[in-house]
Amino acid sequence: EYMGISNILFDMTALQLRGVLMNEIRPFFTGTDLHTEQIKGVILRHDLGTHKDTIVTQIMQLLLDDMMENYAAKRVEADQLPMRKFMELLVWACQSAYIEIGSLLTVVEDMLNALSVSDCFKTFEILELHRDDITAGLKQSNQPNRDLILLRFCNDLLRRVSKCSHVEFSGRILCFLAYILDLTSRSGVNTSSLINETNITLFEGEEPSNSQLDRSVEKDEREEREEGEAMEDTHSHKLVVDFHFYQTFWGLQKYLHKADYAQESEHWKQIVHSIEAILNAFSSFSEQSELVDSQPFYSTKFLSSSALLKLQLSDSDFRQHLLAQILIFLHTLTTKIRDRGPSLSIQQLAWADETAVHVKKILRHTGHNGQSFCATLEHLLSREENWVAWKGATPKVCPPFERTFNEPSFLTDSCVFPCQKVSSVKDAPGTNSTGIMAKARGKAAEVILLGHDVIQHALETSRTREGDISQMIADLEEDEDPESMVEENYKRKNDATYVWRFKRVLAERDMSKMAQVIDQGGDLGVLCKKPVAHNGSHDADDLKQAKRKRSES
Repeated sequence: EYMGISNILFDMTALQLRGVLMNEIRPFFTGTDLHTEQIKGVILRHDLGTHKDTIVTQIMQLLLDDMMENYAAKRVEADQLPMRKFMELLVWACQSAYIEIGSLLTVVEDMLNALSVSDCFKTFEILELHRDDITAGLKQSNQPNRDLILLRFCNDLLRRVSKCSHVEFSGRILCFLAYILDLTSRSGVNTSSLINETNITLFEGEEPSNSQLDRSVEKDEREEREEGEAMEDTHSHKLVVDFHFYQTFWGLQKYLHKADYAQESEHWKQIVHSIEAILNAFSSFSEQSELVDSQPFYSTKFLSSSALLKLQLSDSDFRQHLLAQILIFLHTLTTKIRDRGPSLSIQQLAWADETAVHVKKILRHTGHNGQSFCATLEHLLSREENWVAWKGATPKVCPPFERTFNEPSFLTDSCVFPCQKVSSVKDAPGTNSTGIMAKARGKAAEVILLGHDVIQHALETSRTREGDISQMIADLEEDEDPESMVEENYKRKNDATYVWRFKRVLAERDMSKMAQVIDQGGDLGVLCKKPVAHNGSHDADDLKQAKRKRSES
């Protein structure tokens, strides 16, 4: 009972202190400015006791709530908010031992969640400037797993941004995590060797009636009969790109995606059939028939439409991509990591070795850089032996690879390319705190910050952004206007792609309107400023102006 009464008395005292502090601090926050020195003085004048972390954290949360309230009500723009000073105040409170690093990261997480994606760009730049302070706070903290808060809100931010429009920003988030977290952090080691099972290639499962592939084949045969002469491309006679080959081609991605399928006999037969069919098709292409681009090209994903397959096969970069996939798959089949990975018979391993030789032969004659591409890929696969040795190390799987000077390595002489010992990856006790990793991190950060302005300028000048929100709302109102005579099925609000793009723009630029849409169950009609009157009283001038803007854009 005594302890319970003491806790209640402390809670009352903490609330009173928080109230007193906020009354003294509020005059120093004007909505667009934050007088940090005066706020620091107020905090230093009071004795906050042993629970100062709770009191100061709540004060920071209240200041953040006031800023976000002004932001949501459109009283101030995001670039007018004193985010930089607020972040400096948070870092000062953490360095002065008023709050823990976990409390700092929690406040930052709430701040990023309240901002739109476009406004998170500028806020994240401020966060990058304090990366050294955050790193030091995590290392000095006595509370475990505080880096999980950082990992959580960075992953949430990665899920919010577009994988197509915000590639540069996604890379900055990953570099930020790599800078702060240790090399051997559990979040980046993948000790259980899990694969990304969400990366699935979708393709047409049923043959469409009178498909374009069949029409293309019939057209080629008709032209051959009419002209009565052989076609110029030497591969035209040997390769028939029908729907059956299309399914075989893209169906192989299922097995390349997960090598464990090779353990089952039924899947193994399909794997062998698909790979041999594709390699026979690729062998029919001659170097003279290549569609070679002089500029380097790289793509992580290709369209899987049946109408595009014949054109894609003429692209040497496309064939190089798939041949590299097959070679990596075969290397996985013949490599065993402890108890993980497929277990194949002697005959299956022999087929995998022979097929790998065949793939390399085709790869050397594919594209203008076939020889160098194949040599590079072979070197990378040989380096995988070090990764295998690390994964299968005993007695501990995936042992830490940050070592002090002259510390023995877990790798053995049997590795193809054993890792050389570094001079100081992780500083030894008693040595200078600025080791190679600290210097490397600093140099990497300089490169990232230098390249940011150049990349951002390129994105702004060479890429067309999504439409304006007001214009998109005007389009919705136009659809509802009886004078437009738009049928219900053709209205934009019933187009799933348009609705998705609209919500993506709202999430990026205006979180208040996004909240309105969510409250109405996703209905975009709530954003229309006024209902469209059926008597024709809609403002004709606004409608004409909206149409004129859309035609100009």
